[in-house]
Amino acid sequence: MIAHGSEEIAVKAMKRGADDYLIKPFKPWGLAAVAKENISKARLRQLNNQSIAQLRESNTRLMEKHRELEARNRELQRAYTQLKRPSVRKGRCPLSCKR
Repeated sequence: MIAHGSEEIAVKAMKRGADDYLIKPFKPWGLAAVAKENISKARLRQLNNQSIAQLRESNTRLMEKHRELEARNRELQRAYTQLKRPSVRKGRCPLSCKR
């Protein structure tokens, strides 16, 4: 809060992060209303930041699970490819070639 104000100062303050400004002289209920609104905005920002942090954590876990599933898929594809090949040991043929 400053003793002298102008639109230019108010604009600068808003650009620097001020949530609001009051024009003098102001009424106490006007100050209370502005304070209440800014407290509400601060709570919403905090909730938003918490939600973003939770989403980032969830995304990290999902990405790790995705990498694990891709690795498992590659393993299963290799195993499937090997099962499709006729066995050369002891002249045995896997079930896929017995028709």
